[in-house]
Amino acid sequence: MTKVNLVIIFFVTLLYGCEKKYIIDVPALHVTNMTGFTVSINTKSCDKETVYTKKSLLVSAGHTLTIPVSSPCIDALATNQEGVVLGRQTKLRIPPNVKWSIY
Repeated sequence: MTKVNLVIIFFVTLLYGCEKKYIIDVPALHVTNMTGFTVSINTKSCDKETVYTKKSLLVSAGHTLTIPVSSPCIDALATNQEGVVLGRQTKLRIPPNVKWSIY
């Protein structure tokens, strides 16, 4: 009887050790600035009624900024300090992550 119990305990322990644990990434937009100057990033929901954020996020030259996203669909706008549009991404479907490099 003890051998059977030990075998059962061994297999239960073995199966528990093989259990897979999944880590779900938090949705985010990773913006890499490959230009020689600071870039401003504004985002908005894909709804036509919403406008871009008033407070832009700044990405220094040669750096990457991670922007957490709560909406499943966003539009992003990259501009330089004078307001000239450098790039636009529309209808980005975020899960799990999106990488955007600006040159």
